[in-house]
Amino acid sequence: MRVSAWDVPGQGITSDNVQLNNQLIATGGCNYRAIYAVVLDSISLQNWSTLDFAGKFGNINQPPYYDSCQATVNGSQGFFAFATDSAYSVGGNTVYRNLDSLANFINRIPTGNYVVLYSVTEHFMSKSWSGQFRFALSQQGINNVDTIPDTKHFIFFFKKGFPGTAQTVVAATDSTKNITFTTMLGGNWYKGYMMSEIIGPAIQWNSLHWANNSVEAINTDTLALDIVGVDTLNSEHVLYSAIQPSQIDFILNINPFIYPRIYLRAYMEDSVYRTPPQLNRWQIYYQEVPEAVLNPVGSSFQSNSVSQGDTIHWKMPVENVSLSDMSDLLVDYYLFDKDNIRRNITSTRFHPLLHGDTLNAAVKFSTAAYPGLNSLWMEVNPRNDQPEQYHFNNYARIDFNVNRDVTNPILDVTFDGQHILNGDIVSAKPQILIKLKDENRYLALNDTSKFKVYVKSPDGVESQIYFETSANSALSEKLLRWTPAQLPDNTFKIEYNPIFNVDGIYELRAQARDESGNLSGSNDFRISFEVINKSSITNVFNYPNPFTTRTQFVFTLTGSEVPTYFKIQIYNISGKVVKEITQQQLGNIHIGRNITEYAWDGKDEFGDQLAKGVYLYRVITQLDGDDIEHRNTTADKYFRKGWGKMYLLK
Repeated sequence: MRVSAWDVPGQGITSDNVQLNNQLIATGGCNYRAIYAVVLDSISLQNWSTLDFAGKFGNINQPPYYDSCQATVNGSQGFFAFATDSAYSVGGNTVYRNLDSLANFINRIPTGNYVVLYSVTEHFMSKSWSGQFRFALSQQGINNVDTIPDTKHFIFFFKKGFPGTAQTVVAATDSTKNITFTTMLGGNWYKGYMMSEIIGPAIQWNSLHWANNSVEAINTDTLALDIVGVDTLNSEHVLYSAIQPSQIDFILNINPFIYPRIYLRAYMEDSVYRTPPQLNRWQIYYQEVPEAVLNPVGSSFQSNSVSQGDTIHWKMPVENVSLSDMSDLLVDYYLFDKDNIRRNITSTRFHPLLHGDTLNAAVKFSTAAYPGLNSLWMEVNPRNDQPEQYHFNNYARIDFNVNRDVTNPILDVTFDGQHILNGDIVSAKPQILIKLKDENRYLALNDTSKFKVYVKSPDGVESQIYFETSANSALSEKLLRWTPAQLPDNTFKIEYNPIFNVDGIYELRAQARDESGNLSGSNDFRISFEVINKSSITNVFNYPNPFTTRTQFVFTLTGSEVPTYFKIQIYNISGKVVKEITQQQLGNIHIGRNITEYAWDGKDEFGDQLAKGVYLYRVITQLDGDDIEHRNTTADKYFRKGWGKMYLLK
């Protein structure tokens, strides 16, 4: 329904149109001040005419109008005119007699009918709207009408007896003369359509069966049935048109791959009694597409809280509850991470799911890249991979938290198996071993890009040392050999066997981080060391000295090779050898500062305890048959021509 009111330019009058279904049902225009009323029957939506209803509901269209349109108003029209100029005075107040008639008119309209009221020219009522009229409007949900200025057009609409339907349109300004109101109406018509629910999807369409009857003994009904197909793009196409009631059994020839869904549409008409024919049944026989559903009974999940790098295991049963088989079943797994970003895990195609069977869909993946709170989803038969009845029951979700790895790994560096101090002497051909150990039992250290090793030469130039291309490959003096960690002992190893031909102070710098990005320390590991290519040995001290039960031997070697012959001879004050200690007894020795694993217990060659007192000792060292040169130190003052003293106390 559409209502329009506007001024006719240059003529000082108005023109008003009321349309229903784009058909003009009321029109008119006068230059007097009035309110027009249009009434629509709630069943037929036919509008009342003055010929049929004038005078039946009170003072309707009663003269005098004092207007040139009186003849038109008193004739047969689709609207009723109520002049606002027809007035008389009571106690000094102006009373609008025709507005009282309009109030009476509104009150007597049957409940459910639709009513439109609209102004014609200026109404001059803002100072004294009829009390009866205001009350009649308020009963229908239209309030505060007396706030509308005299010079503004207005339109009122309501369904009689339903205040919630009331609507008001008022011109925006005094100069706005053109206003429009549009609304949708329903009613009782003598013809129409009835549609079924959408049927399918199907993998085979078989037949239609339907039956009907008329309400009246004399059949005045018209009935026909359409079959509408819905294709894969959701476009609708009429496949069978105007199937007659006599065709109660109808064989279907519809390609289900083009039209997996259909619906039925019945056209009904009864212009005599306005009672539709009654459908007793309408049935479509077809073979349904399969239907898979998730069944949480029997599902299992790793844990709702895991350590970073741990493996998630999720199993969810999927059942085929239809009478049709499904081919290889596709399942998507994805998650939304702590930042609500979708991360695709995998798309797995399982074996066919036959009707009535259950498939245990399972997924396994590492949590290394997903620290924090995650929502894990699975979707069965995604992207309509194969026809299926419904998809809403193909989703499952489970939340889990991944406890982020925040523990720093431990970096350890040794030279020839020894931990050194800054400034210590090392071999000119050292075996440097760098280890990074991480407490995480799931994220194996195996990425060389997370390690950096640098060596600064005596001239102050620092160079990065790079890795061999593959793990455990041939060792080169210029490259780092590496061994990835083997869980659960999460230790990454780097071997470096350089040759330092130049004497001087070097520095090794290393930095590393684990698979979670945790640094091995707040600062890079640094150690300085000295290289002396010439083979030499300092005097050998015993420590402690004096001693009671045991004493070890301390000395420093330089060069790149350990002595091939090393012996310590201990003498009593009479010059007799009481104990000889061989290189094999001393244990492992290395270039640099040594303190022997071996400790002398003050017993002679036969295991007898020696008496307390002073004992002399000397050291004999050779490398490939040649004596090793002595290295001078400030402690040489405690030795006399290579002889040392030790004191055994009891």
